[in-house]
Amino acid sequence: MKKEEINKEFNLSYEDKENADEQVESKCIDCIFETLPKLCEHNQIEFKSESDIRLVREEDNQEHYRIKGFCKWFRDQLWKTAHKGKDLKTIAQKENQVNISLIIIVRDDLSGIESLPEKLKKQEIPIRRVVFALASLKASYTDLILKIKENFEDTGIDVKAQRMLAKEIMDDDLKIIDEAFKAVRTGYYSVFELGYEIPEDWSFKINNALNKENKPICYIRPIEGINGMTAQTLMHSFL
Repeated sequence: MKKEEINKEFNLSYEDKENADEQVESKCIDCIFETLPKLCEHNQIEFKSESDIRLVREEDNQEHYRIKGFCKWFRDQLWKTAHKGKDLKTIAQKENQVNISLIIIVRDDLSGIESLPEKLKKQEIPIRRVVFALASLKASYTDLILKIKENFEDTGIDVKAQRMLAKEIMDDDLKIIDEAFKAVRTGYYSVFELGYEIPEDWSFKINNALNKENKPICYIRPIEGINGMTAQTLMHSFL
């Protein structure tokens, strides 16, 4: 993946030739999270553009919203019955929460691995997998494996370690990420160098942007250097 290949805006231009009446819509009246006509328990209407919603007088002779396309928060009565007696809002939030991995680039210094598990546990939205990418001719891959085993063994965090063998890869952050990406098994990944202080609310903010504010996130620019770079794996796979 080359820098010039990254489409930071990820705008797709196409001509929509479908008739508006034929487009898929989510009917709020059929969703259990519609508390009253025109009111959503997840406040989704607040974050929708006018072009994505319309008011329709439904069978009950009251106006309800319809959302263009599929609403990720839509749940019907069958789903409610399957989760009878449980906190439905919390269950839906867990079903929708972002699946995110971390790619941790390891240079010459292995210190910082010891404290990483505790730091990751502070993330409100769990990190699904950590991929350590060793990009060094000095640091020992065996030592890296041993440190990972010692510190992550009983954490429940899925961990993978990779070693970059070619110097041309080690010298190019994007090539390192390309190699580490092969071990990513989630919808998103974020990149940090070992030792960088990962914000405690990192995964929460990404999840909030995706699921509450409905932002179509495909790429997030790094905070500093390569740290914080975040990408949708689907987008990366097409680059």
